[in-house]
Amino acid sequence: MKFTSQTTSGLRTTILLLLAIFVSALSVLFAQSVYVDESFNTRTSPHYYANCLLEQPDGKILVGAGFNHPNSGPVRLSRLNADGTIDNSFNVGVGPGPNVSGLDRVFDMALQPDGKIVIVGRFTEYDEQPANRIARLNPDGSRDVTFNSAIGYDNDAYTVAIQADG
Repeated sequence: MKFTSQTTSGLRTTILLLLAIFVSALSVLFAQSVYVDESFNTRTSPHYYANCLLEQPDGKILVGAGFNHPNSGPVRLSRLNADGTIDNSFNVGVGPGPNVSGLDRVFDMALQPDGKIVIVGRFTEYDEQPANRIARLNPDGSRDVTFNSAIGYDNDAYTVAIQADG
């Protein structure tokens, strides 16, 4: 069989068409529905912005940012229940600060296997104790006093990860 430029062009078009159909079929096969969960109560959630979110195994969501708590004003760290309401059992005290400039932020956090939470960001204190841009919290939000974060970092810390060996 002899191929001409017209035959080659038709073959190329057929291959491209089959490839487009295959990619479309994969898109449909792996597509997930996206919907808004109307049961998630955003009306009582933080009212500003979030730098980081971390879902805990129990479905509660840690929020690190700069925002206003509806009941207590400026907050840098909070926890939401699975339905979006504020978890009042998570007590950070004064939290990351000193909140003098209003620029203090939590940029990232990680959950340890024991439930403790490591946070990093732009802060030099946690609950009015030295914490140079890193702090470890107990599962209830209180500062873990066994973790020495007074040394910390000289500049803002943006990411944190827990090593496999703890």
